[in-house]
Formats: sequence, structure tokens, C-alpha cells
Amino acid sequence: MQNRGPYTVTVKNGDGQVGILKNGFTVTSSLAPMVSSLTPAQGVAGKNVTITSLSGRNFTQNAKVFLKKAGLNAIAARNVKVVSSGKITCLFMLPIGTAKRKWDVVVKNPDGTAGEKDGAFTVR
Repeated sequence: MQNRGPYTVTVKNGDGQVGILKNGFTVTSSLAPMVSSLTPAQGVAGKNVTITSLSGRNFTQNAKVFLKKAGLNAIAARNVKVVSSGKITCLFMLPIGTAKRKWDVVVKNPDGTAGEKDGAFTVR
């Protein structure tokens, strides 16, 4: 990973003239989040599930969390709290009739990067 900046930009012409722009650009991190596990990893359709630990790395403040399954509506988490870059807590409100199967868990950072763990949450 590159060192984060701001950096000064220096341009030197062939005739020796130099132009300098202090803090001309900034390097930021764009590492995608990675989801490794969550606790609990299951819930019952029609009930609320408090996720006490969604573990991984590269989580940033104001990240969004949701469950997704191809062909079905995503379920957005509520009360998402990024405890650290490696831990999130949140609440899933599983509607009555939620498909009883494994769902993918997705974390999306505000910069648009996202990571997911396939089949990490089971609705019973």
C-alpha cells in the first residue's frame, strides 16, 4: 500500500524552470472491505437478529451492511456501528416470509468499495 499523502507536485521544464504545487494531490486508501465471519450467523424469518460481531478488515465509518441473495430483495442492516476497522455490530430485521436459505453478507464502504462472504448467514 502506498503511503497516504498529501504530496507536493514539482514540475521541472527542460529550460530549468520549476513549478511547485504544495499538497497538489492526496493518496487515499481504497482497500475493499473483507468479511470473514459474523455472530450469530443465523436467524429466524419474522424476527430481529442482533449481530454482535461482524468480523473482517478495512471497514470504514458509515459503512453499510446487507444480506443479499440472487433474485431476492436485499435486506439492509439497521443500527450499523463500525466499532473498528475489523468489527461491525448491526441489526437485521428479517421480514416474515424471508427465504429460508443461506444469504451472502455484504459490507459496502462510503467510497464504493465492497466485500462479501458468500452464504455466511442462514435464515431458518
